[in-house]
Amino acid sequence: MEVKKTKKELKEVEVIVENYYTCDKCGVKIEDKYGDAFEFDFELKEGCSYPDGGGGEKQLLDLCKDCAWDAVNLLKENGFKVREEDWYF
Repeated sequence: MEVKKTKKELKEVEVIVENYYTCDKCGVKIEDKYGDAFEFDFELKEGCSYPDGGGGEKQLLDLCKDCAWDAVNLLKENGFKVREEDWYF
């Protein structure tokens, strides 16, 4: 004979209610606006790489549009040759 006893339990579940980035310079919330094609990626990786794995450290930077342009202009003013290209998709 099979006897099955059940009881109801409430479990705490973590739910994401908001997910966004903030600018690492000015602290403003970086928001995507409909039709806006802004993207800023800065990542510097350094470490060891072998066929079976590797690792190291990364330097990352999230910037809003205004601070990203400030960074680009700062780089240009200090002799970095920032390339400008058209893009399409």
